[in-house]
Amino acid sequence: MSEHSVSHRILKNVVWNFIGNGWLIFLMFFSTPYIVRAFNVDLYGIYTLVFVVISYLSFLQFGLTQATIRSIAQHLAVNDNENARISFWACMIFYICIGLTGMSAIMLSARFILVTFAKIDPKYQTLAITSLRISSSAFLFGIATGALNGVLRALGRFDICNRISIGTGTAQIGGTVVLLALHFSLIHIVAFVALVQLSGLVANGYAVYKLVPWLLHPSWDRSAFIELFKFGGFVSIISITDPIMTNSDKIFITSLRSVSSLTYYAIPYTIVSRLAVIPSAFMAVMFPMFSKMDQIKDITANRELYVRSILYMMYIYLAMVLFIITFGKQFLSLWIGNDFALRSSVPLYILTASGFISTAATPSSTMLLALGRPKYLALISVIETIIYVPISYTLIHRYGSTGAASAWLFCTFLYAITIQLTTLKVIGIGRWTFLRKIFVPMLIPLSTGALLFFMLYSLHLRLTAPLNIAGLLAVFSIYGAIIWHIGLDDFARCRLREFFSSLFSGKKSDAI
Repeated sequence: MSEHSVSHRILKNVVWNFIGNGWLIFLMFFSTPYIVRAFNVDLYGIYTLVFVVISYLSFLQFGLTQATIRSIAQHLAVNDNENARISFWACMIFYICIGLTGMSAIMLSARFILVTFAKIDPKYQTLAITSLRISSSAFLFGIATGALNGVLRALGRFDICNRISIGTGTAQIGGTVVLLALHFSLIHIVAFVALVQLSGLVANGYAVYKLVPWLLHPSWDRSAFIELFKFGGFVSIISITDPIMTNSDKIFITSLRSVSSLTYYAIPYTIVSRLAVIPSAFMAVMFPMFSKMDQIKDITANRELYVRSILYMMYIYLAMVLFIITFGKQFLSLWIGNDFALRSSVPLYILTASGFISTAATPSSTMLLALGRPKYLALISVIETIIYVPISYTLIHRYGSTGAASAWLFCTFLYAITIQLTTLKVIGIGRWTFLRKIFVPMLIPLSTGALLFFMLYSLHLRLTAPLNIAGLLAVFSIYGAIIWHIGLDDFARCRLREFFSSLFSGKKSDAI
């Protein structure tokens, strides 16, 4: 595969990921204020908590999704269809069993989980327990969908992945708004979300059937499962620590503070988690690509892809960071209300900084997985979690949501430094070479962008004032021009020109 073809394919898939995730962010932006008000603060907190519990059990995937994507991508790179099929079914059969087990466990333990660990108003306890039991089916549908969606990712068909995601995401958000407008209860909304998850499972299954019908001939190979589990065993450690990291702060807030406090923290957390579209759009594409390059022993290509992915993600995320730092409080006030702006703005600033650091570290974790080195990632994740949990509990107890965000920032910084140094050693890039390739191109965009945003903020205009909107458009345009002319090299500019030329001319891209 030529360098031109690889670049075109990566760019096309990243653009599709931005389209899919960008559309859902757009819907979230306009729907969240209504959903929060229609639910009320307590019910929205319960709604959030229900899906926190479901996502917490994602560790039961035991890392097999990533193991399967890597295995299928590598087998297809050398046209080994039979072993690709065997790997898929080793994952799928296991996930069906785990999904049924997890669903049963949630249904049986719902009362214990919610009554023991959350401060829920007694008048809402029955409603919360029933909602959690109904949502347990979403766990089964979600885990099975992960295996099918992994096949599409291994094939590089992110266009199909995102079409399905756009459809199910639009249905979920739009349906929730409609049901709230019609005064349906939380129970009905949770049941609807589970049905949307089922439709996503069916859509992914149909797409896989149409693309690779030979893959859907069931079989069980114990040795293939063991091979996946060896890789997934370490990833499963990450699958255990990740839910602890992402959900323990919310559980601590509900137990030490209140469900309503969770809502004030969940709003800035949701904003920053949506910004994760930037690393996820890149890394979902890069993981199978890193795996393929490793299979054909092209370490030079992997080094180049690694450095470029970090640099390009930082360019995009930096613009969001500068906007939130200067106008975040005004944005919250306009979007949700003054009460949320007062309570949530400081956590938003801190979480945004944490998100920027995390984005820079994401390619490192992706590279280690693709190269078959999950043990390093697992060890670092365990150490991070051991540090994070007591710090998070202590800071939340003393400072509430601001403490939760501060704990995130501290541990994210430690994680980023450790994972970055480990990856540089594995792929053979010197520290000073890496710093030169990343930070030298960042200096002018960072300094110029910060100066422009500060100048605009110093005018003390309302966020929606026509002059301020014009100023923001001008700032983003100047920042984009600097990235184009200074941040990108000739190769990147050439590939982008070719891509958008083929896009607007209607020319068909290379087949996948």
